[in-house]
Amino acid sequence: MHEHQQPVRNLTVAQAARIKHILTHYITNNTSVNENNRTINSLVAPALRLAFHDCVGVKCDGCINLNNAGNAGLETVINRLDELYAQHNLSTVISRADFWVLASIAGVEVAARKSKLCSPAPCTQPNIQFRWGRKDCATAPATNDTHQFPDAHGDLNHVLTFFGDSFNMTTRDVVACLGAHTLGKAKRSNSGFEGLWVPQEDEFDNHYYTAMVNLAFSQRNVDLPGTNSTGHWQWNNPNRDFMMFNADMCLLRNITPEANGQVLSCAANANACGRASTADIVEEYAMSNERWVRDFEKCFQKMISHGYENGTADELKELVADDSENTTPSTTTKSSTSSGSLISEMCYKCLCFLFFIAYCLVPHH
Repeated sequence: MHEHQQPVRNLTVAQAARIKHILTHYITNNTSVNENNRTINSLVAPALRLAFHDCVGVKCDGCINLNNAGNAGLETVINRLDELYAQHNLSTVISRADFWVLASIAGVEVAARKSKLCSPAPCTQPNIQFRWGRKDCATAPATNDTHQFPDAHGDLNHVLTFFGDSFNMTTRDVVACLGAHTLGKAKRSNSGFEGLWVPQEDEFDNHYYTAMVNLAFSQRNVDLPGTNSTGHWQWNNPNRDFMMFNADMCLLRNITPEANGQVLSCAANANACGRASTADIVEEYAMSNERWVRDFEKCFQKMISHGYENGTADELKELVADDSENTTPSTTTKSSTSSGSLISEMCYKCLCFLFFIAYCLVPHH
């Protein structure tokens, strides 16, 4: 894959703040009404998903293959962000890969401010550091490269292995990052699965974990009649307003899916399966939104830095101070003071000399 070499430049604090403001305003004002007749910020979850899918593979590179089945449904968010990118002439300021990452950070922050789960409010706000320097592929935003994504039917070993190999995540990182499923929903048209992980699909908090711990879930096949498929097995609570994949439920319960995703041992009640080795972490996050948010910051930073890790040739860069902030008052002041003192001293000596000459020339009686 060839890289498109971005113009040599420094991204300043002011430029990044301006771009983030544009993204935040855009995401905040893009709303739709979901199937529960609730107005939601419809770009929050897609922006986060886009960043994840872009960073799977060699590196985050601003390129998505829409013919890759795992990327189904990303076309709308790519097109909308691309319109914004062009509208504000950002191609010479920031790469698409950086732009997409900044959009995901802005989306998470918008969603966190909306959360009503915490008492006392507000919920802990995420603080995800943005660094720049990601390079777009030559054909951005499109590519023919294909990548494998986590299997929703997978077990705990599959999930831990995927994120460990892809992003060098620890077990704790993986459990924290799966909490991103508190945003968005599964759509049959994209993945074959259907439903919301939590009803408030645009609010960023630990509801994903509290639901998993506190609700009763059973497994069912959500394929429509006549579907030519081996099945899309997912977990729902009795009211079917919460949904989990095997890849979610395996964090709490020791499930052993068949090849088609079906779990035979505890399909009627997930609690009948034993505790997973990661259950303690899930319960910890269910108890503390703040603990989860702080751990999510760390795992998400690993993901969006993929291919640009510290110590590598393409290591991400810190935002640089703006020109107005680049002055060094202490140095300038010191220099000015030294020059002024020297001039004053010279003038004083000159005046003393002149007074001496005048004194000598005046007759003294």
